[in-house]
Amino acid sequence: MLKNKRVFKTVVAMALAVGVVLPSMNAAACTTVLVGKKASADGSTIIARNEDLSPANPKHFVVHPAKKNPKGTVYVSTNTDLEEKDRFRMELPEEQLKYTATPEWSDEWGMFEEAGTNEKRCSNDCY
Repeated sequence: MLKNKRVFKTVVAMALAVGVVLPSMNAAACTTVLVGKKASADGSTIIARNEDLSPANPKHFVVHPAKKNPKGTVYVSTNTDLEEKDRFRMELPEEQLKYTATPEWSDEWGMFEEAGTNEKRCSNDCY
């Protein structure tokens, strides 16, 4: 229980510090808080995420099953702000792990699957 109180106090202190500093800055930066099962009171894993781009930019939670990709399969970003030649590319592994994501409801400007965790419990938040 002491560890949980220490984690809670640290998260609160960080949130307060950000709340004091950010109003004086002109910044747009999404924030994610990840709490592991050993840090939560009831053993839950908790992911909390905000969207700084717009409060009217809703997200939803999705689960992608593990799958096999043909050797040499390349992911190409769908970001419509960039010409296709300038979009992010990455060769995918042949054995792709199951993972969760929180994409926007619309993929009108591309697929932005942020704040996810894979089946090996590796989490990230990227934008």
